Amino acid sequence: MKYAFIINALKDIGMKFNPILVLALILAAGSFFSCTQQTTAAERKSGQPLVKPHEEVKRPQLTEEDRNKLRNSVGRDVKVVNLRQFRQMLQNPSDTLYIFNFWATWCKPCIEEMPHFDNLQKDVVLGKNLANYNMKVVFVSLDNPKLMEKKVLPFIKENRYISEVVLLDAGEPDVWINEVSKDWTGSIPATLFLNNADGLKLFYEQEFVREQELRAVVQPLLLKHRTADSD
Repeated sequence: MKYAFIINALKDIGMKFNPILVLALILAAGSFFSCTQQTTAAERKSGQPLVKPHEEVKRPQLTEEDRNKLRNSVGRDVKVVNLRQFRQMLQNPSDTLYIFNFWATWCKPCIEEMPHFDNLQKDVVLGKNLANYNMKVVFVSLDNPKLMEKKVLPFIKENRYISEVVLLDAGEPDVWINEVSKDWTGSIPATLFLNNADGLKLFYEQEFVREQELRAVVQPLLLKHRTADSD
């Protein structure tokens, strides 16, 4: 799979630190991988840019009850999933919009957009904005599994994310990338919006720089599903 080797190469940094290798990988990542905003499959097919409103998202004020709910959701463990378990996640028949966000601790654009996704999950937990919809955010880490205790888990706890987090240990990316999307080059950040019960599958290989950009994608999907249910 094109560029998929970069994921494995960057993972190896956690096991073998070689300055020359690191420099070469950084240059390769800058040229081919880069973790920068990219054109999505939807944009390539339609020729039209994504709708990207520039308004800031206004976060609701939190009550003490809200804070307690969030405290109870913070600091969960990160589960390592193998290929079989990952496939089961992708094939879940539940009538739920699953948002799989692929990231890594070494990917700066990934880290910058993660709060936007977690805010969606907070809305569900707190019963605000998206409370009436079946939606779940899952952060899928592509870090080296050997870095779980050293980097991944401390990062999640430090940032107090409440969304589910899994670390993918599924072997070579060529084995599973196509199961996420045949349009995926292997670059991250990348996000899969999936509802198998509704026949929905959308893939974006880009960074959501602003939270409103993400909500502009998510909200129509949820509203469309609710309208269909009410018919």
